[in-house]
Amino acid sequence: MARKLVDDYGGEVPSDIDSLLTLPGVGRKTANVILAVAYELPAMAVDTHVFRVSERIGLTRDSKTPLQTEETLMKYIPEDIIPKAHHWLILHGRYVCKARKPLCESCGLRSFCRYYPIEQKRLEKEAIAKLKKQEEKRKQKEKEAAARKKPKPKKNPTQSPSSPTYPSSPKSSPRPQSSLNCQWMIIDQMIITTARSATIAWLKCSCDAKASGAGGDDRLGL
Repeated sequence: MARKLVDDYGGEVPSDIDSLLTLPGVGRKTANVILAVAYELPAMAVDTHVFRVSERIGLTRDSKTPLQTEETLMKYIPEDIIPKAHHWLILHGRYVCKARKPLCESCGLRSFCRYYPIEQKRLEKEAIAKLKKQEEKRKQKEKEAAARKKPKPKKNPTQSPSSPTYPSSPKSSPRPQSSLNCQWMIIDQMIITTARSATIAWLKCSCDAKASGAGGDDRLGL
Protein backbone atom coordinates (compact mmCIF):
# COMPACT_ATOMS: atom_id res chain seq x y z
CA MET A 1 0.00 0.00 0.00
CA ALA A 2 2.79 2.44 0.91
CA ARG A 3 4.67 1.80 -2.35
CA LYS A 4 1.49 2.33 -4.39
CA LEU A 5 0.81 5.60 -2.58
CA VAL A 6 4.35 6.74 -3.31
CA ASP A 7 4.44 5.54 -6.90
CA ASP A 8 0.91 6.42 -8.02
CA TYR A 9 -0.11 9.32 -5.78
CA GLY A 10 3.17 10.94 -4.82
CA GLY A 11 2.91 9.84 -1.20
CA GLU A 12 -0.47 11.56 -0.71
CA VAL A 13 -3.67 9.79 0.30
CA PRO A 14 -6.20 10.35 -2.47
CA SER A 15 -9.42 12.22 -1.70
CA ASP A 16 -11.80 10.36 -4.00
CA ILE A 17 -13.36 7.01 -3.42
CA ASP A 18 -12.37 5.44 -6.71
CA SER A 19 -8.67 6.07 -6.08
CA LEU A 20 -8.90 4.87 -2.51
CA LEU A 21 -10.48 1.60 -3.64
CA THR A 22 -7.42 0.86 -5.76
CA LEU A 23 -5.21 0.69 -2.67
CA PRO A 24 -4.53 -2.83 -1.31
CA GLY A 25 -6.62 -3.66 1.77
CA VAL A 26 -8.94 -0.68 1.41
CA GLY A 27 -12.66 -1.41 1.05
CA ARG A 28 -15.63 0.87 0.60
CA LYS A 29 -16.22 1.38 4.29
CA THR A 30 -12.57 2.30 4.96
CA ALA A 31 -12.55 4.64 1.97
CA ASN A 32 -15.69 6.43 3.22
CA VAL A 33 -14.18 6.76 6.71
CA ILE A 34 -11.10 8.43 5.21
CA LEU A 35 -13.21 10.81 3.14
CA ALA A 36 -15.54 11.72 6.05
CA VAL A 37 -12.94 12.01 8.82
CA ALA A 38 -9.75 13.15 7.03
CA TYR A 39 -11.33 15.34 4.33
CA GLU A 40 -14.78 16.06 5.90
CA LEU A 41 -16.51 15.12 2.69
CA PRO A 42 -20.13 13.86 2.51
CA ALA A 43 -19.37 10.15 2.72
CA MET A 44 -21.31 7.56 4.69
CA ALA A 45 -19.33 4.60 6.00
CA VAL A 46 -21.69 1.73 6.72
CA ASP A 47 -20.56 -0.74 9.36
CA THR A 48 -22.60 -3.30 11.28
CA HIS A 49 -24.06 -0.67 13.64
CA VAL A 50 -25.07 1.75 10.90
CA PHE A 51 -26.57 -1.07 8.83
CA ARG A 52 -28.62 -2.46 11.73
CA VAL A 53 -29.76 0.83 13.28
CA SER A 54 -30.77 2.37 9.95
CA GLU A 55 -33.02 -0.58 9.14
CA ARG A 56 -34.41 -0.90 12.66
CA ILE A 57 -35.47 2.70 13.27
CA GLY A 58 -36.74 3.15 9.70
CA LEU A 59 -34.10 5.24 7.93
CA THR A 60 -33.91 2.45 5.37
CA ARG A 61 -36.36 -0.24 4.35
CA ASP A 62 -35.51 -3.74 3.17
CA SER A 63 -31.85 -2.96 2.55
CA LYS A 64 -29.97 -6.16 1.85
CA THR A 65 -26.42 -4.85 1.50
CA PRO A 66 -24.30 -2.06 3.02
CA LEU A 67 -24.20 -0.38 -0.39
CA GLN A 68 -28.02 -0.12 -0.50
CA THR A 69 -27.98 1.39 3.00
CA GLU A 70 -25.28 3.89 2.01
CA GLU A 71 -27.18 5.02 -1.08
CA THR A 72 -30.44 5.46 0.86
CA LEU A 73 -28.79 7.45 3.67
CA MET A 74 -26.90 9.64 1.20
CA LYS A 75 -30.18 10.36 -0.57
CA TYR A 76 -32.15 11.60 2.45
CA ILE A 77 -29.56 12.99 4.90
CA PRO A 78 -28.31 16.54 4.22
CA GLU A 79 -24.72 16.65 2.96
CA ASP A 80 -23.45 18.98 5.67
CA ILE A 81 -24.28 16.53 8.48
CA ILE A 82 -23.47 13.26 6.73
CA PRO A 83 -19.95 12.98 8.27
CA LYS A 84 -21.44 13.52 11.76
CA ALA A 85 -24.47 11.28 11.08
CA HIS A 86 -22.08 8.40 10.52
CA HIS A 87 -20.76 8.73 14.10
CA TRP A 88 -24.24 9.35 15.53
CA LEU A 89 -25.54 6.10 14.11
CA ILE A 90 -22.48 4.16 15.28
CA LEU A 91 -22.73 5.42 18.88
CA HIS A 92 -26.50 4.96 18.97
CA GLY A 93 -26.15 1.36 17.85
CA ARG A 94 -23.29 0.68 20.27
CA TYR A 95 -24.84 2.05 23.47
CA VAL A 96 -28.63 2.37 23.00
CA CYS A 97 -30.00 0.44 20.05
CA LYS A 98 -28.07 -2.71 20.86
CA ALA A 99 -28.30 -5.77 18.68
CA ARG A 100 -29.68 -8.33 21.15
CA LYS A 101 -31.47 -6.16 23.69
CA PRO A 102 -32.14 -2.56 22.61
CA LEU A 103 -32.76 -0.03 25.39
CA CYS A 104 -36.02 1.27 23.96
CA GLU A 105 -37.25 2.85 27.22
CA SER A 106 -34.24 5.17 27.40
CA CYS A 107 -34.15 5.93 23.66
CA GLY A 108 -35.03 9.44 22.54
CA LEU A 109 -36.04 8.23 19.07
CA ARG A 110 -38.79 5.80 20.12
CA SER A 111 -41.58 8.21 19.09
CA PHE A 112 -40.16 8.11 15.53
CA CYS A 113 -38.88 4.55 15.56
CA ARG A 114 -40.47 1.91 13.38
CA TYR A 115 -39.22 -0.92 15.57
CA TYR A 116 -40.50 0.38 18.94
CA PRO A 117 -44.27 -0.35 18.52
CA ILE A 118 -43.48 -3.77 17.06
CA GLU A 119 -41.22 -4.53 20.00
CA GLN A 120 -43.88 -3.32 22.45
CA LYS A 121 -46.46 -5.70 20.99
CA ARG A 122 -43.99 -8.56 21.21
CA LEU A 123 -43.20 -7.75 24.83
CA GLU A 124 -46.91 -7.56 25.68
CA LYS A 125 -47.51 -10.98 24.16
CA GLU A 126 -44.58 -12.41 26.13
CA ALA A 127 -45.88 -10.83 29.35
CA ILE A 128 -49.38 -12.25 28.78
CA ALA A 129 -47.98 -15.69 28.04
CA LYS A 130 -45.83 -15.51 31.18
CA LEU A 131 -48.83 -14.53 33.33
CA LYS A 132 -50.89 -17.39 31.90
CA LYS A 133 -48.11 -19.84 32.65
CA GLN A 134 -47.80 -18.56 36.22
CA GLU A 135 -51.59 -18.84 36.70
CA GLU A 136 -51.55 -22.43 35.46
CA LYS A 137 -48.76 -23.29 37.87
CA ARG A 138 -50.65 -21.67 40.75
CA LYS A 139 -53.82 -23.65 39.98
CA GLN A 140 -51.83 -26.87 39.72
CA LYS A 141 -50.25 -26.23 43.13
CA GLU A 142 -53.68 -25.54 44.65
CA LYS A 143 -55.01 -28.84 43.28
CA GLU A 144 -52.04 -30.75 44.68
CA ALA A 145 -52.43 -29.07 48.09
CA ALA A 146 -56.17 -29.89 48.16
CA ALA A 147 -55.45 -33.51 47.25
CA ARG A 148 -52.94 -33.78 50.12
CA LYS A 149 -55.40 -32.29 52.64
CA LYS A 150 -58.28 -34.63 51.67
CA PRO A 151 -58.63 -37.36 54.38
CA LYS A 152 -58.13 -40.92 53.27
CA PRO A 153 -60.94 -43.45 54.06
CA LYS A 154 -60.12 -45.80 56.93
CA LYS A 155 -60.14 -49.51 56.20
CA ASN A 156 -62.33 -51.68 58.53
CA PRO A 157 -60.38 -54.75 59.70
CA THR A 158 -62.04 -58.07 58.91
CA GLN A 159 -63.30 -59.86 62.05
CA SER A 160 -63.23 -63.63 62.44
CA PRO A 161 -66.69 -65.14 63.29
CA SER A 162 -65.14 -67.77 65.55
CA SER A 163 -63.34 -65.26 67.74
CA PRO A 164 -65.28 -61.99 67.82
CA THR A 165 -63.67 -58.99 69.39
CA TYR A 166 -65.69 -56.57 71.49
CA PRO A 167 -64.64 -53.00 71.99
CA SER A 168 -63.78 -52.13 75.52
CA SER A 169 -65.50 -49.24 77.22
CA PRO A 170 -63.28 -46.17 77.34
CA LYS A 171 -64.40 -45.38 80.93
CA SER A 172 -63.72 -48.83 82.43
CA SER A 173 -60.22 -50.10 82.78
CA PRO A 174 -59.36 -53.76 83.45
CA ARG A 175 -58.40 -54.63 86.98
CA PRO A 176 -54.89 -55.78 87.62
CA GLN A 177 -54.42 -59.54 87.76
CA SER A 178 -52.83 -59.36 91.22
CA SER A 179 -55.92 -57.75 92.82
CA LEU A 180 -58.24 -60.39 91.34
CA ASN A 181 -56.07 -63.18 92.76
CA CYS A 182 -56.19 -61.56 96.19
CA GLN A 183 -60.00 -61.37 96.14
CA TRP A 184 -60.36 -65.03 95.17
CA MET A 185 -58.01 -66.05 97.98
CA ILE A 186 -60.10 -64.13 100.56
CA ILE A 187 -63.37 -65.67 99.32
CA ASP A 188 -61.81 -69.16 99.41
CA GLN A 189 -60.61 -68.60 102.97
CA MET A 190 -64.08 -67.44 104.08
CA ILE A 191 -65.74 -70.55 102.58
CA ILE A 192 -63.26 -72.85 104.33
CA THR A 193 -63.76 -71.12 107.70
CA THR A 194 -67.58 -71.25 107.42
CA ALA A 195 -67.57 -74.93 106.49
CA ARG A 196 -65.24 -75.79 109.37
CA SER A 197 -67.42 -73.91 111.87
CA ALA A 198 -70.58 -75.66 110.61
CA THR A 199 -68.90 -79.08 110.86
CA ILE A 200 -67.76 -78.45 114.43
CA ALA A 201 -71.24 -77.31 115.46
CA TRP A 202 -72.85 -80.41 113.89
CA LEU A 203 -70.40 -82.74 115.64
CA LYS A 204 -71.07 -81.04 118.98
CA CYS A 205 -74.82 -81.39 118.58
CA SER A 206 -74.43 -85.06 117.67
CA CYS A 207 -72.36 -85.76 120.75
CA ASP A 208 -74.89 -84.05 123.02
CA ALA A 209 -77.73 -85.98 121.45
CA LYS A 210 -76.00 -89.34 121.98
CA ALA A 211 -75.27 -88.44 125.54
CA SER A 212 -78.93 -87.72 126.24
CA GLY A 213 -80.06 -90.88 124.41
CA ALA A 214 -82.09 -89.12 121.71
CA GLY A 215 -81.68 -89.69 117.98
CA GLY A 216 -79.28 -87.28 116.53
CA ASP A 217 -81.01 -86.96 113.24
CA ASP A 218 -84.51 -86.35 114.70
CA ARG A 219 -83.26 -83.81 117.19
CA LEU A 220 -81.30 -81.83 114.67
CA GLY A 221 -84.03 -82.12 112.09
CA LEU A 222 -81.73 -83.71 109.61
